[in-house]
Amino acid sequence: MTELNPWYAIATPHEDIREGRLAEAVFATNLWAVVQGTAPEVYLDPEEFFRKTYLTTGLSTVLRRVAEALSGGGESGDRIISLQTAFGGGKTHTLLALWHFGETRKAIEGLAARRGA
Repeated sequence: MTELNPWYAIATPHEDIREGRLAEAVFATNLWAVVQGTAPEVYLDPEEFFRKTYLTTGLSTVLRRVAEALSGGGESGDRIISLQTAFGGGKTHTLLALWHFGETRKAIEGLAARRGA
């Protein structure tokens, strides 16, 4: 049987992990803390959040389906999306991505309205 290489020999972690600057507390976020603006910066800043988020096929699909639904396109009918993952499978991360998508969309629309677009 061939010995497997350790994960860190195959995948290079983010710089903050390599340098020991990432606190374990940021691995699980509290959505309400994000809404209140008291969560760690990596969860509050949409650009930072998406820069450090690997867009899996599942996450991309959810974001696309929601974007299509909000724009009046996509599939008609039931707009319920059931997230079925194990503990630690990304449900809260998906909800946070949707939060940032919605908030960023509002900010972009507000900016466009002020410019008369």
